[in-house]
Amino acid sequence: MEKMEYYYFTIPRSPKIQRDWDSITNCIADLNGSCKYLYMDKPFYDLEKPNRVMLRFLYLVKADRKGTPLQEDISELKDIFGCKIELLPIKQHTAPKEVLDALPIAKNLMSAYSGGYIRGNAEFRLILETSKEQLSRTKKMTGFSSFKEAFRRINSLSDRMIELGKRGNYNVVLVNDCGANEFVFSDMLYSLLVGKGIIKDQRIVRGDLDDAVCTSSNTSLFYFIMETWDFGNHDGFRWGIPQEESFRLLSRRKNIYITTMDRAQYEKAQEFDYFKAFFPHTVEIKDLREEEKVELLKCAAKEYGFTFDAKSFRNSDILKLPYPTLQTQLYSVIQNQLADADNTEFIMHASDFDPLAKKSDKKSNALEELDALIGLDSVKKCVREIVALLKNRGRSALPCLHMVFSGNPGTGKTTVARLVGKLFGEIGIIKDGEKFIETDRDGLVSQYLGGTAAKTASVVKDALGGVLFIDEAYALVSNAAYDYGHEAINTLVKRLEDSRRDFVCIMAGYTNEMNQMLSSNPGLRDRIQFYIDFPDYSAEELVQIYCKYAESEAYQLGADAKVTLRQMAEQIIRNKDENFSNARLIRKVFERTRMKQAMRTSDNMISAEDIQAVFAESDMRVLLDSVQVQRRIGFAG
Repeated sequence: MEKMEYYYFTIPRSPKIQRDWDSITNCIADLNGSCKYLYMDKPFYDLEKPNRVMLRFLYLVKADRKGTPLQEDISELKDIFGCKIELLPIKQHTAPKEVLDALPIAKNLMSAYSGGYIRGNAEFRLILETSKEQLSRTKKMTGFSSFKEAFRRINSLSDRMIELGKRGNYNVVLVNDCGANEFVFSDMLYSLLVGKGIIKDQRIVRGDLDDAVCTSSNTSLFYFIMETWDFGNHDGFRWGIPQEESFRLLSRRKNIYITTMDRAQYEKAQEFDYFKAFFPHTVEIKDLREEEKVELLKCAAKEYGFTFDAKSFRNSDILKLPYPTLQTQLYSVIQNQLADADNTEFIMHASDFDPLAKKSDKKSNALEELDALIGLDSVKKCVREIVALLKNRGRSALPCLHMVFSGNPGTGKTTVARLVGKLFGEIGIIKDGEKFIETDRDGLVSQYLGGTAAKTASVVKDALGGVLFIDEAYALVSNAAYDYGHEAINTLVKRLEDSRRDFVCIMAGYTNEMNQMLSSNPGLRDRIQFYIDFPDYSAEELVQIYCKYAESEAYQLGADAKVTLRQMAEQIIRNKDENFSNARLIRKVFERTRMKQAMRTSDNMISAEDIQAVFAESDMRVLLDSVQVQRRIGFAG
């Protein structure tokens, strides 16, 4: 057993510490490791000065470190906090009871921090506010009544569970109806649970459901499950664990989970009892009412020393803007006025905002949506040629319309497949252009002898009149002796022929793997009419995709941020391997940028520093290396 030394110190929360808290947190994250660990106990009030909040830290250090005397540790801590630090030894008879109670937690966290397995993106996060201060701040929020109510409910639940000595379920699903930054709400919930002492591990972890299942920790983590929830025809995951079983595994752990979804996903999720049991708390993030938007603008004007021209906002179209757009414009207005050297009167008028964009009554057709996609010129040309032929010659011009889409992940195969269905529906080639049945091996292959044919036939039946999209179709071919994938292919071949006029089947996957699958069954190849290759995106196209993601979430990019992003994209393209994940990788970069940006500021402006911070992380930094091991990068499908 390695010999350890334990100390504690207390400092007041000063304006300077408040101002420099982000950099202090980063320094503490760099400090912590297998040799030393700094744990902040929950803030508390000074008994002698009740208005002053005190911050108490426990400092754990290995006694046998080489060449690192305690005096150097004190000097390092002084540099971090910018004030005098007095390390007091933690002894059984002299240390405060609260310190002695917190010591086992700190020791456990040191062990977990240095040796625990976490899959996902972990952000070290320390909370300055007490739970009382958090409740007060939440109460003062403009709008978002559902969140406020859930916040109060979780606060009351935690108090009662602590009294009873029981473990409560604090898992939350955020139903985002207005596109607001969900990280703001999740961070507030994290702060509350840390302040209550329910969460001990001072990290927020973000990843998809697979990452959450793979993560193992002896401490109670706060885990944000960033999943594109799909409750469709199948509930299996890539390694074969059913969705219900995944939730059963997570429910046995001490972690607290939060996720976000749109309204349609949420309504579908409510059909599954295991999901409702796992996420008992629902927060509906709705758009602000017009009077709430006025209050938001008024508070922001007051905060920055502006005079608020209330009359100009009466019946203004500005108040019809969705909350994220309004918030983005608000900070732009403030920054523009503050940057104007000739401006001496800081007044916020409705005319300072961009007018509400008039939405066209004309409904965009599928071809317009296809043209709006970034890149994919060769794909667009091929689809247009098919549509032109069918328009001129009719459905009988071609024996069938089944297709193979080949290319790397993240190149838009699923998106284009949906648009192909809409196109064929618009010109009357299929009955229902909106019917899009998406499946994969799990949706076609049964685990039992004789069950695959019926399962595949049922999926094809569901797709009649529309499009059947089989993702990673090559997975149907296996060298295993007792694999039923060949049965699915045989059934599919027959249905592709017998019902060739009744639906369109589109199979997608990696180019080489799809060629191998088609070569294994000549009958399948004979029933495919079109083979469309999806090229990788260029660096410039990746930048455009990132900007599109940002725009859809009401974020803005400064000129320096775009330059930095373009430099990173060019380097990634130079170093990409054969499994480059294209838009999926850029989506991953964007989501991580949101995390970095949310930690830095509450506005919606992405800076070059945010992007640089993303690519400073170990799994992203490897993408910029001039020499890299051949491996698959980006999020798994």
